[in-house]
Amino acid sequence: INICTNCKSTIPFNSNTCVVCETPIFKEPQQRPTSQNQTRILCPHCKSTNPIHLRTCYICENVLMPTSTSPEKRTSISIPTISKQTNTMMITCSKCFRLNNPNARFCDWCGAYPDHASTSIQCTKCHTNNDSFAKFCSTCGCVLEPPLRIIDTRL
Repeated sequence: INICTNCKSTIPFNSNTCVVCETPIFKEPQQRPTSQNQTRILCPHCKSTNPIHLRTCYICENVLMPTSTSPEKRTSISIPTISKQTNTMMITCSKCFRLNNPNARFCDWCGAYPDHASTSIQCTKCHTNNDSFAKFCSTCGCVLEPPLRIIDTRL
């Protein structure tokens, strides 16, 4: 996307004239931000680069491992581990009919609670069973992350 020098409106990159004021556009090389100026995290699964503030990958939605987290933050977050299930059936949301993981706590599209709410989530720090919709462990108080997404390669 380019910006018109006359009216400052955004115009398509391949356009020769401004769509708004019809001023001719001269092709000048724009300076784009270099990757050295931006801090990025490499996704361990699909190898795409993501902004450092994201917790999940833009492309494959896998959890990104932060490169520079403080030790206090590392110990206060509990990420549940899930065994790899190869023959899992996806569940359909009763509101929007989107396919979700079988262990989803809510629909990732509309946010509705599933009909089959899982019984509990185990804290990986103190191993206490917590309600499936809890955000914090009832015993140690650390943050309970939702279960990791299982990507079905058949879809």
